Amino acid sequence: MNDRDTDAADQIRRVAPEGVDVVVEVAAGSNAELDLAVIRPRGTIAIYGAFHIGDEAGLPVHRFGLDDTAAAHDAVEGAAVGKVLITVSG
Repeated sequence: MNDRDTDAADQIRRVAPEGVDVVVEVAAGSNAELDLAVIRPRGTIAIYGAFHIGDEAGLPVHRFGLDDTAAAHDAVEGAAVGKVLITVSG
């Protein structure tokens, strides 16, 4: 199945007539209509993407290590202006 096929929703519904439980989405903007056509009631659409934050982001970036997750949470609850990121090292 190719998600660019005009009958992609029909192809998916042939395999999952009641709809799918979970859609893992990496291109939400271009696939929103398809996702909604195939997700079952109370299903989940998980959206993720990779991004790079640099000077062009326009907002301050507050970085926290995984060990400082509580402090990151406090920053969000304290209405930190900008992006609050937690760095997870492999």
